[in-house]
Order: sequence, then C-alpha cells, then structure tokens
Amino acid sequence: MNDTRNGIVYGMLFIFFIVCLIVGGFFAMEYFINDNKGKVETPEKIEKKEHEVVAKDLKIDNSKDYIYFTNDDIINEEYSISYPTININIDSDIARETEKLLNEEINTNKSSYKEIKVETQEDNTDKETKDEEKGEDNTDTESDTSEVNYAKYTRYFSQDYVSLRVDNYSLDASNGEKFLNSKSYIFDTSTGNLLTNEEVFSIYDTNLENLKEKIKTHLENDTIIKESEDEKIDINSTLDNLENSYAIFIDNDGNLNISYLVKSNKKDYNDVIIID
Repeated sequence: MNDTRNGIVYGMLFIFFIVCLIVGGFFAMEYFINDNKGKVETPEKIEKKEHEVVAKDLKIDNSKDYIYFTNDDIINEEYSISYPTININIDSDIARETEKLLNEEINTNKSSYKEIKVETQEDNTDKETKDEEKGEDNTDTESDTSEVNYAKYTRYFSQDYVSLRVDNYSLDASNGEKFLNSKSYIFDTSTGNLLTNEEVFSIYDTNLENLKEKIKTHLENDTIIKESEDEKIDINSTLDNLENSYAIFIDNDGNLNISYLVKSNKKDYNDVIIID
C-alpha cells in the first residue's frame, strides 16, 4: 500500500516538474522575443543599414550639407552678382573634380569683372540732351561697355540625390542682364557618382524627345499669354536649341525639372518646368 501511495506521489511530482518546465519555458521565450523585438536583422533592415552607413561615410563633414557655399563675395546687389566658393561635401574623386572645375569658372568670371553702369533709355535720353546743351561729345568708356559674366547657383536635396543648378548670365551697359544657359550637376548620395543626363533619363523612364513634347505643349499655352503683350515665342528655335543647351535637375520633392532658354522676338529668357 505504501509503495503504491509513494508511486502516486512521485508521479504527481514528476508531472508538476514537467508542467513547471513548460510554463517556465513559455514565459522565458516570451521575454526573449519581446526583449529582442526590433533587433532582428531582416534583409530589408540590413540593406537600409548598409545604405545609411554608405551615405554617412560619403559626407566629408557630417555637420554640413552635401553642397554649401563659403566666402560669398557679393559685388552687385541689384543684379545679385556674387562669386562664392563652392564646396561639394562628398568623398569621391568626381565630386572633387567637379568642385575644382566650378571654382575655376567662378575665379575666371570674377577676375574679369569690371564695375559698369547699366543705363536705361531714359538715362541715355537725358544724357544726350545735357551733352547737346553743353556741346560735349560723351563717348562711353571701355568700363561702361564691358561685359560681365556671372552665375546664380541653386541647390536641391532629395532623398537619394543632390543637384546643383547653375544659371549663367552676362551683363553689359547696352543690353542689361542676359540669360545665357543653364548647367546642372546631379550626384547620387549613396555612391558619390555624378550622373549623366542619360542615367537620369533612365531613372525617370524618359528621354529628350519626351521633354521636347512637354516643353512644346507648355510654350504653346504660354504663347497665348505672351502674344497679348506683343511678345512672340519662337517655339521651333527654342526646341532646336535644346540639342545643345539645357539642364535637368531633381528638386527637393524628387521631381525631374528642366531649365532651358526660351527664344523670343523681344528678349530671350530662362524657363523652368517640372517634367516628371
């Protein structure tokens, strides 16, 4: 009888021990899972982490933007003429080469700068009247007619790309400010590479011909407004000029834009539109 009773007790103790192991194991597993929740390196997290590390490593100075300006020498506030130093804060050979090229262009423009006075038609009429009254022949000096070249710079920061848009201008006493052309530089911030136009077109699944069609539609609508102001846009010449001169860039919202020269019977001008 005692042996039977002892067997039952031992059996119950064994079952209790097994139950404790199961319950304890369950709670231990729950604790482990909750404690490590979010720490599991899924393929998506690993890829994101690697991208973040690469992007961080490509910045030479993490406290500054990918592109920033220093020593901005403002020479003419009326026409926003300045000659800054451009810093491309990306650790790649092509970024350093591009930075050097841009600053060399700025120094060339700056060294040729001369103070000029841009006169209006009213100024010229008043001057001629006063000269006639005085019997003087006032011929413009070289500094009055010399041409000044300069550029205006705009930066754009999207999720994966940084763009620098460069609008080139000239200024002289006879014609005032004249837009010449636009250039652009688009860097992939995950690789440090400078993208070609073809590579950017591939990203947005488009090409120059598609851009021309959108620009043509835009200018046809714009012509209606311009003609009411006695200004006529030369659409064909504008589109032909795109073969030689235009600039595409990616704006802060990730949209593809184009900056180009519009040909007009009055004065050519710069236009920027969103393509995609």
